[in-house]
Amino acid sequence: MGTDSTKSLGTILFVDDKDLILESAKRYLANAAFQIVTARSGHEALKMFNHQTIDIVIADYKMPDMNGLEFLEIVRERFPSVRRSIGTGYMDELKSIQTISDNLVSNYFKKPWDYTALQQELEHLLEIKKQLENDQLMETLGEIGILPTLPDIYNEFIQAVEEGLSARDLASLFEKDAAVTANIIHIANSAFYGRSKTNSLERAIITLGFHSIQSILLILSMKNTFDWDERQEQYLQQFFLRVSLVNFCFLELHKQIFDRSLDRLDTSLGLLYDIGKVIILQCFPDRYQEIAVYKQNHPDQSFYEAEIALGYEGVTHNELGAYLLRWWNFSDKIVELALYHHTPEIAYEGYRPSTRVLAYADALVTHLLNLYPNPDIDFDSFIRDPIDQQDLEYLTYLVYQKIKQHQDSTQVPVN
Repeated sequence: MGTDSTKSLGTILFVDDKDLILESAKRYLANAAFQIVTARSGHEALKMFNHQTIDIVIADYKMPDMNGLEFLEIVRERFPSVRRSIGTGYMDELKSIQTISDNLVSNYFKKPWDYTALQQELEHLLEIKKQLENDQLMETLGEIGILPTLPDIYNEFIQAVEEGLSARDLASLFEKDAAVTANIIHIANSAFYGRSKTNSLERAIITLGFHSIQSILLILSMKNTFDWDERQEQYLQQFFLRVSLVNFCFLELHKQIFDRSLDRLDTSLGLLYDIGKVIILQCFPDRYQEIAVYKQNHPDQSFYEAEIALGYEGVTHNELGAYLLRWWNFSDKIVELALYHHTPEIAYEGYRPSTRVLAYADALVTHLLNLYPNPDIDFDSFIRDPIDQQDLEYLTYLVYQKIKQHQDSTQVPVN
C-alpha cells in the first residue's frame, strides 16, 4: 500500500486477528491525519516492516500463534524506534500486562475503542514525534554523537521484572554490582523513602518498588557511565535532591487534589521528568554553566526560562529529556511530562492533570530550595483550589525536614 501524501503525520499499524476490528479501525479513522495499515497476525505484520515505514504499532494482546507481547518483543529487537502499543478488552489482563511490560509497551489502548478519543491520542503522539525530530534538536543531538545507551544491569533488571522474578532474585542480580547495591540501600534509607533503616538489599527493593528502582537505575547508570568533575558531581547531587523532593510533593499533592493515591505505575514520574538537565550537564557543560550564571543573576527565573532567554528554545532540557526517554522507550506519559512540565496547558488532555500537578510541585520545590532555610515563605502565590494554606504549610514543613536530613547526610549545599 502506498503512502497517502495527505496523511502527513505518519503511519499506524493495527495488528489484530479479527477482521471486524481492523475494518472498523480503517472506517472510523478514515479522516485521521495519519495513514492506517493492518495485519491479521504478528507474522504478517513483521513482513510489512520490510517495505513500510511504521511510526506506531497497536497489537491485540490475544492472538493465536503469537500474542501481542511476543510480537512486540520482536519489534523491539528489530525495529527499536517504532512506538509499541497493546490493545485489550480485559481490564484485569491489562493490569497484568502493565506490571510486566513497562520497557516493552509505551501505551495501552483499552477496547472497545472510542475512535474519536483514539484518533486524538494517536494524532497527538505523532505530533510529539514530529516535535522531537525538528532540525535544530536533531543537530544538537548530533553534537552528542552516540546517544547514551542503557547499561547491561539496567536491561537485565527490566528483563527480570518482565519475567516476574521476585525481590530476592532481583537482589541477587544487583549484588553483582557493589556500587548499585550501596546506592539502592542508601536511597531506601534516605529521607524520601526510609521509615526504618535496613541493610538488606531485598528489603530495600521492596521499599522502593520496581518502578522507582527503574528510574533510580537510569539516573545511577548515567552517573556511572560518564566522567564528572567535582563541580558536576555537586550539580548531580543537587539534581537528585531536587527531583526526589519534586517526586515527594507530586505524590502528596496528587493525593490531596484528587483524593486518591497515584497508581503505582506513576509513583516515580517525578524522578525522570528533568533528566534533560543531566544530558546538558554532561554533553554541553559550557551551556549548563551559562544557564547557571544567568540564574544567579535572575534568581526569580527557572532553568527553563533561562534557557529560553539565552536562545535555546526548541532544544531545552525539556526536548532533550523527552527525546531520550522516548529513545529508551519509556511510557508516553513520562515523555509528555518531561516535554511539557513547564507548559502543562498544551499537554495531551489525558495527561494534563498530572502534568499540571507536576508543574506545581516543580515550582514549589524551586521556591523552597531558593529560600531554604528561611521560614518566611510567600504562600499566596502557591495557594490555589483545593490547596489551602494549612496543607501547604505542612507540606513545606515536610520538605524542609527532608532537605535538612539530606544536607546533614551529604554535606552538599542545596543551592
